[in-house]
Amino acid sequence: MESERVGDYGIRKALLLYQHPGGLSWPTNPLAWRTTQMLKSLAMEHSSRYTVRPYVRPADALMEVRNFLRAVKRSAYGKLHGL
Repeated sequence: MESERVGDYGIRKALLLYQHPGGLSWPTNPLAWRTTQMLKSLAMEHSSRYTVRPYVRPADALMEVRNFLRAVKRSAYGKLHGL
């Protein structure tokens, strides 16, 4: 539910991580992301706001989060807020 309301909180970009044992990418492979239809639709409809990334191991997820936060820090938003 809160993911659906990120725009209400002024969030311009969000990262959605999903674990897949084969590392299949979504949405190109329909078997890749097993989650609710609501979340799939939300990510598809707002693809400019959500970054969807797969991971296989927890270390992969950590790397995706670090890359995402680094991009936020370098963005105009990060500079404006002194991140």
